[in-house]
Order: sequence, then structure tokens, then C-alpha cells
Amino acid sequence: MENKEVFITNTIQLWTSADVVHIEAVGYSPNESIYIEWDANALVRDLPSLYTLCKQAIEQGEDSLKEKLKDFVNEIKNDLE
Repeated sequence: MENKEVFITNTIQLWTSADVVHIEAVGYSPNESIYIEWDANALVRDLPSLYTLCKQAIEQGEDSLKEKLKDFVNEIKNDLE
């Protein structure tokens, strides 16, 4: 089985049927779209880990932005000296 890698930027639709969560999402371009049928029980079991990972990823992104801004400010200070 070949894996398809897609960077998801937006969830378009979420709906359910018996024991299934349906997720339709898109990436940066229209050809980067995906439809997933997820076992509802498996998804619920993964929620605590998904929540923790999301918080961690957001924090890492914020830390990265802070470092870039600090470097930018230092570069401006050096240019003004």
C-alpha cells in the first residue's frame, strides 16, 4: 500500500454514521484534499494523545517564532550600532 502525504490546512466537513467519523479536509491546493473514514472508538482512544500533541506542536511553533523575532531584533540593533 502506498502512503499519501497531505498537509491539512482546513477541515471542510465532519459527519458520522454507525461507528464511523467521516472527515473531509483540504491542504494548500485543491488537489491536496482527502476524505477519511475513521473508526469512532479508535478516534476516541486517540483523543488524549492528539490533544497533547497539538498543544506541544503549537508551543513549538510559538517558541520558534519568538526565537526568529529575537534574532530579527538583534540584527536590527547590530545594524543601528
